[in-house]
Amino acid sequence: MIEGIASSIQVFVESLGDKFLPLAMALSTVGVATMAFIQMAREIFPIRRKFHEFQARRWFDQAAAHVQKPEVLEAWKKAGVTPPDPANAFHQFVRLTTAGDAGAVLSLEIEQLAGQMAAASRVAVDSLSAGPDFLHCLAAHAYPSDLADAEKARTVYASLSKEDQAAAAEARARVQHFIQRAIDGFQVSVSHRWKLWHHVASLAIGFAIVYMALTHAGGGKWGVAGAVLISIVAAFVAPVSKDLVAALQQLRKK
Repeated sequence: MIEGIASSIQVFVESLGDKFLPLAMALSTVGVATMAFIQMAREIFPIRRKFHEFQARRWFDQAAAHVQKPEVLEAWKKAGVTPPDPANAFHQFVRLTTAGDAGAVLSLEIEQLAGQMAAASRVAVDSLSAGPDFLHCLAAHAYPSDLADAEKARTVYASLSKEDQAAAAEARARVQHFIQRAIDGFQVSVSHRWKLWHHVASLAIGFAIVYMALTHAGGGKWGVAGAVLISIVAAFVAPVSKDLVAALQQLRKK
């Protein structure tokens, strides 16, 4: 009895494999075509550069906006720290990383871009005039008193007492901690958005390919609503259809 049940299930699964394998192979072709189209677009057009520039400017704007909050701005003014200008922060970032070549740094992978930003932040922390707006955007969430102490200590460090030098070093360490956390947050956020839009683009292209196939090559027999529904489902399945084809082919061999 058990063998009969197992045999029936096996026959049923194999029949499903025979029926769905052609569909899975077609969707796999759609998935490959979609990925090829996206890769070609990334090679021809400066998509990554424009995306990173938009995200970097947006991030600097958000940091500057945080400082402009009444309670934060009051604390900054009390500490004697100048609020950052986001536009200047972006230009100072580019100057500190690639001597003004925005395309060179913004075309990097996000991990490398974050690394360049971290290297530039160390220069900004060490040199008072290297990039004050860039530094203040990175340290927007640091304690203003720590930022003020770290900046003042750079000019009079040698004349400070050992206790004051130790306090300045601690303030600098706290500022650098907030800077590194800010850069980490930027990297995670941009990486997530890049993957999200990559997925959205692949779905849109896959939908377009399947929809055109159904409405033109299919002779319009599915109707607009049916073609849209099938195209949506196919667009979601296409990216993983390669694995589905392999699984179905394995079933046929058994």
